[in-house]
Amino acid sequence: MSEDHRELLDKFYEKKIDEVMEKRLENIPIIERDLTVKDAAVFLTIKNRAWVVESKDNRRLVGVITEKDFLNLFCPRRRTSYFGPPDKMSLHYELFEKAEHIMSRDPIICKADEKVKDALNKMTTHNVRNLPVVENNKIVGEITIHHLIKKFYGIINSLGDEQ
Repeated sequence: MSEDHRELLDKFYEKKIDEVMEKRLENIPIIERDLTVKDAAVFLTIKNRAWVVESKDNRRLVGVITEKDFLNLFCPRRRTSYFGPPDKMSLHYELFEKAEHIMSRDPIICKADEKVKDALNKMTTHNVRNLPVVENNKIVGEITIHHLIKKFYGIINSLGDEQ
């Protein structure tokens, strides 16, 4: 990597999330906790996650549903005598009606004033590619690895235009 690119990358790491996040709430996959599982599944056919909020009005983040949550629902679990009863988080053992029944609680979040490098460290540490941006317990945006790639590519590309 050239010295110019390293310098750009260092500057990129120091950017605030507010500068690179998706702020248009209509573009962020937000669903209410009482949405049916069937309707939540529709969201996951479009995006690979859905941020679960108490209500669309207050936007208080209460969880996240990912493709992995649905994988756990579909996965056939077997009872083993050594390990005890089967995991109830499978459609084979229990029916789930609402998004809040299948969501993962306490999603990893970031704040608008955090730096890009901090968000990247969270993504790497927790093996996630998307983070909700939360202020006062309300979702105000979203940052994804895709956003970061596009933003960094734009910076490198604009450098080429200047030369």
